[in-house]
Amino acid sequence: FTDVSYLLIYKKFLNKIVRYKARDYLKYKIGADATDNVYRTLKLKKKKFDGIIHTKPFGCTPEVGVMPILSKIGEEYNTPILYLSFDGENNIANIDTKLEAFYDMIKSKTQN
Repeated sequence: FTDVSYLLIYKKFLNKIVRYKARDYLKYKIGADATDNVYRTLKLKKKKFDGIIHTKPFGCTPEVGVMPILSKIGEEYNTPILYLSFDGENNIANIDTKLEAFYDMIKSKTQN
């Protein structure tokens, strides 16, 4: 969730903490929200989430660059990650299909 207080307080003052906590996966800060997304993914895993959905604007280079790092985290913790890119012309039916398949995969994984 990004709002004005997040941009002015969280990102500015807590950025060093976020980078420290994600240090095993990042040597340098990645632009946009990519560094935060590595930290958030690790935080969600500690809370034992069954799956993670990574949303990003279509063509956002930092978010595309962080996808291999998130995949590595997903593999290490045996957690599926769904990547969704959005542009101005997304097909809602396509997104619904991806979300349903992701849900079914997580449901079958947790039932085993």
